[in-house]
Order: sequence, then C-alpha cells, then structure tokens
Amino acid sequence: MPKHIPYLNACDDAAPQDRQSMIPLLATSLAWVGAVIAAAAVMNQGDDAAGISARGWVAALVASAMALPVVWAFVRYLSRTDDLNREIHLRALATGLGLGFVVWPAVSLLESHGLEPGWPVVYMAVCVGYIGGVVVWRGRFR
Repeated sequence: MPKHIPYLNACDDAAPQDRQSMIPLLATSLAWVGAVIAAAAVMNQGDDAAGISARGWVAALVASAMALPVVWAFVRYLSRTDDLNREIHLRALATGLGLGFVVWPAVSLLESHGLEPGWPVVYMAVCVGYIGGVVVWRGRFR
C-alpha cells in the first residue's frame, strides 16, 4: 500500500485476518448506503397529496432491511478480531449508546415544549459517540 496516501494506511497495523473481516463489513455498508440513496430517490418521485406511494414504502422497508447484513458483518468482525480491538469497539459502542441515552431525554423535553429537533439528533449522537469512542479508546489502549 502506498505510504503517501495517509487515509489508506489507517488500518496499516491491522492483522491480516482483521483486514479480511473488514471486507464484508465494507461491502454490506456500501450496499446499505446505496439502498438508502435509491429509496430516497424512489420516495421523492412519489410525492403527492396522499403521501408516500406504495413503492416508497417498499423502498424504505428494503433499505431498512439492508441494515441487517451490516449488523451481522460487524458482529462477525468483532468475533474474529483480537481481544484489544474487541475491547476498543465494545467500549466505543457503550460510549455511543450512553451518549444516545443522555441526548434522548433532552430531545423528548424539547419536543414537549414545541421545538422539534427530532430523532435524527439522537441517532447522530449515537454515531458521533461511537466514532469518538473508537478514537478515544484506541488512543488510551495503544
């Protein structure tokens, strides 16, 4: 792998089996993102006064179902990785989930008072908490 492209070397210290386990995770993640983009395109075509068309509902359900292989690939990745990486990711998941539980009541309170930040704020908090947790815990353990 070329050393002059730093973002390609992010997993340079990963064991070969970890790299092999990342391939299904990456493939399923890309398929899921593609399904979400396609579903959004289908749903935007069917806008009318009655709401989302039947094709839009089917597209949304298929895109949601495409997340299940991503979860399965992540679980398989965690089961195949070494103990240190497993510990880092489990702590990062706990950090993200904990941040989601902190943000959730705040969103509910804001919604009860007329402001509507919506559930995407909670989802973003979980994602940011997980990504931040990976960075923090990787730095603490290495």
